[in-house]
Amino acid sequence: MKAILTVLISLMILSGCMLKKSVNKSSSTSGNLSGDSVGTISNGGGSSTGGGSSTGDGTEDGEADAGQTTDYYSLDNIVLHGTTGDNRYNPQSGPLWSSVSNISSSDQQIFQTDSRFNVRVRARSGPTKNETKDAHGNWCDTYPSAYTKLSVDICVRKQTGSCIYTQRFSEIGIDSVSKVKEFTVQSSGQPLVIDVLGVQWDYSCTYHKEGGGTASDYYGQTYCPMDAVWFSRCVKFDVQFATDYTKNFPSSAPRY
Repeated sequence: MKAILTVLISLMILSGCMLKKSVNKSSSTSGNLSGDSVGTISNGGGSSTGGGSSTGDGTEDGEADAGQTTDYYSLDNIVLHGTTGDNRYNPQSGPLWSSVSNISSSDQQIFQTDSRFNVRVRARSGPTKNETKDAHGNWCDTYPSAYTKLSVDICVRKQTGSCIYTQRFSEIGIDSVSKVKEFTVQSSGQPLVIDVLGVQWDYSCTYHKEGGGTASDYYGQTYCPMDAVWFSRCVKFDVQFATDYTKNFPSSAPRY
């Protein structure tokens, strides 16, 4: 089943061609993150470059198991401020990011499935100062911190109600993907929802060590190996998912 996207443009990426759709609510420029909660919705696949990780770089071609022609989806360039300290940029309750509120209502059908809902996360380097807004419209106005890993807490739920499943996608290297979490869901006749509940990085540990601390000292036991992102800093990542109507992640991709 081919997913319906309202605006399509063709871009050549590396050695392959990928369909991308702008979901910028204030601009039709694809990939312009200013004012976006997500830069693009894209279909996965293309030439894999290895990504420096055994889990790959997130560009592998999907595998059809029932004649699907649409590749798995990637929600690219999700940008969030951290929550440690003065949590002024994110909701005081509820998820940090949600597909039901941060993705256009006209695109919700891509989250529809009958049973399969497989998810993984790709970590990205921090966005450049004053060139990007986070998912809630706040400028990332500090220089990016040199984190090398992210952990992202994901909730999968129905349109109403609490989480059916939660999963921490742990210690994902930059430009690499996590293991795949295979969720088995019952069709409710409505699109599912992906919520981001929390994000951690390794930079707090790095900063602590650069100041003379160790991973085993009093503060190091909190900061290392991963700790919540500082409220003043932004991080960026992609969420990829496969449904009954798309190709699945390749069988070679590690699973939880």
